[in-house]
Amino acid sequence: MKITMMFGSPHKQGTTNVLSENFIKGAQEAGHEVTRLNLAQMKISPCMACDYCSRTKQGCIQKDDMSKVEKAVEEADMIVLATPLYYYGMSAQLKTAIDRFYSFSGPLKDKQVALLAACADGEGAMDALLAHYDVLTNYLHWKNVGKVLAYGCWTKDDLSKADYPQQAYELGKQIQ
Repeated sequence: MKITMMFGSPHKQGTTNVLSENFIKGAQEAGHEVTRLNLAQMKISPCMACDYCSRTKQGCIQKDDMSKVEKAVEEADMIVLATPLYYYGMSAQLKTAIDRFYSFSGPLKDKQVALLAACADGEGAMDALLAHYDVLTNYLHWKNVGKVLAYGCWTKDDLSKADYPQQAYELGKQIQ
């Protein structure tokens, strides 16, 4: 199976990275091919709502790294959204890329999807993120195959004291 991870953290070595690395390890051990897109290191402009893509059927008018994301998403059987929780939602880097799905959302149907998220706060802090994830996956006709929600993990040290990295590994390992 081809898995595309949309990694939305600007922190290359933060808590979201720990979850991502553990998921990737499990998925690769299970025989899957994983492509990780580090969105914070890519040039992806926000959607301008110009509707060029819809009017012309020629894709987005903007020519940036989103073309790499589009190709990886279209070729994938599964998408993993990996994000820290920023102001009770996904990171701007991930949200910007998802907003640009508008220009090519037709071929995205029938994929598997998983969510990896880390936050410093406790239970309930991710409610808005989860609501957005559920609406998004429903709209795109994607099948949720799992979520790892790392609450109370401000630092990698906090994460190392919890079982969230193991949960991410197990999620990757059990993907079919």
